[in-house]
Amino acid sequence: MKKQEFELFLDELNLQVDFALYSAHMFQQVYVEMSSGTRNQTNKFWYYLQNYVVELANVSKILFISKKGYEAENIFEQRKAKRDFIIDTLDIKNINAIKNKQMRNSLEHIDEKLEEFSRIDQRFIFNRNIGPSDAIMIDNKPYLSDNSKQLRNYFTDLNVFVLFGKRFDVKKTHDELLDLKGKVELGKEKLDRGDFNDLFDNCKTS
Repeated sequence: MKKQEFELFLDELNLQVDFALYSAHMFQQVYVEMSSGTRNQTNKFWYYLQNYVVELANVSKILFISKKGYEAENIFEQRKAKRDFIIDTLDIKNINAIKNKQMRNSLEHIDEKLEEFSRIDQRFIFNRNIGPSDAIMIDNKPYLSDNSKQLRNYFTDLNVFVLFGKRFDVKKTHDELLDLKGKVELGKEKLDRGDFNDLFDNCKTS
């Protein structure tokens, strides 16, 4: 990987991480305002939360390549080698929650997911609830533990976002994001000092 390409990827990665952290801050702030009863801003809450997921997807796309569209073995391997170079150079580890594609795929195929949910009895679909996971109890069991009937809900006690039946651990992704931010900032400092120059010179994917 050439230095110019690495710089571009690093800069964009830093930007998307900042966007995601900002969205996380905003949906948490909106929730605090809603909890205090100052105003009803549920749409703004969902807006920032969904933006958070989209921006995390962008972070994932920068770091982890999909084989779709690059089935030719040599092209895929070349592109994957560059992503691996970025991950290894920045010493990025343990970002499995950010890498998870389930939520991202639900948003990308929102029309198909809506068609699936349209076949469920509408009386049993739970949508746009913000509160604890045990808010609705049936036979002494939290009804909202059934993911299949949840369109869009946020469990405040678990920090979990459920979209089209898929659970997304917001706290875990946020913890990973903060760690990643530190890695990116350190990487930028090392790049400016020229600490990576030898790596670019010897990189086979350049």
